Amino acid sequence: MKRLLGMFIIVLLGACAAHAKDSSSPAISDDTGRDFAASRPDIFLVAALPAGVAEPLPGQPSLGSDTRWELGLSFGAVRFRAKPFSATVYGVQTSLSYFTNAWLGIEGNIAGNCWCDGVKVQGEKVKFLMFDAGPRLVWHRTERPFQPWAHALFGGVLVYPQTASGGVTALATQLGGGLDVRLSVKYSLRFQGDYIRSRLYSSAQNNFQGGAGIVAHF
Repeated sequence: MKRLLGMFIIVLLGACAAHAKDSSSPAISDDTGRDFAASRPDIFLVAALPAGVAEPLPGQPSLGSDTRWELGLSFGAVRFRAKPFSATVYGVQTSLSYFTNAWLGIEGNIAGNCWCDGVKVQGEKVKFLMFDAGPRLVWHRTERPFQPWAHALFGGVLVYPQTASGGVTALATQLGGGLDVRLSVKYSLRFQGDYIRSRLYSSAQNNFQGGAGIVAHF
């Protein structure tokens, strides 16, 4: 409310200054001889507004207030370490987020890491699948070309192959964040890192995931 009142006062003062006559200095005129301040008061209004209120600079596209959805597609790697084996697995991560306002969203995530670094267990390559959901927090989602974010996701994880020491499915927690770099109104680059905790093979795992990809805004 205070910010809106301040903006109204600045706009009002700018309008008055644009139409006022200053006897101590000559008027600025265009080619037709008209008083420039009187014909283009919007120039003075934009100059008087705070930097955060002015229009985005060229090369800094901003999202509209009606842009609520984000679809992310990234290539990632997980370093999975457990008692039976340790392996680095690679794959595709897909996330879909809906934003209730400019900084808070609800995210669903599916990661399928099916390419392994050559490690095999019982003759089968290691596969790491994760599905989870939770809140996503974004800083300056609509105004700035660089958007730091964080998320806290909760769900499940599946690891293949199954061994005699434990099951293949368990609950998992994914905590992390990253940076989106705006390319246009519709697309951004994404860089992210996560800590993943799970409990498989009768023990707890503390692993890390990194990835990079592209995000579509709609």
